[in-house]
Amino acid sequence: MQLIPLSQALHDDDGWGDKRVSLPFPLTRKTHIDEIIDGSVEDRYHCCGVLRLQDYGCGSFVLLVVSGPSYGQVWSVENSPEIYWEPHHPSFLHWLRGPE
Repeated sequence: MQLIPLSQALHDDDGWGDKRVSLPFPLTRKTHIDEIIDGSVEDRYHCCGVLRLQDYGCGSFVLLVVSGPSYGQVWSVENSPEIYWEPHHPSFLHWLRGPE
């Protein structure tokens, strides 16, 4: 498990990171990757409106939603064995405090 530095939270290989964060994150419920990308892994818009917070490895990570209807929530992307995007915590503060 690795926290992602803010300087890298917007980085991606295609150069869209800083442009995507201002676009709204479209999801509001647990969603399978097939519902998001319309069959194309290269679809740019499945990562809009988020900052990457944490990388668990193997394609699983934690995101802070900064734009869109789920604004302020922390979501997880799980890649085992299927890829799902789902709400993880109701707020950044809740995620930061961790288990009580």
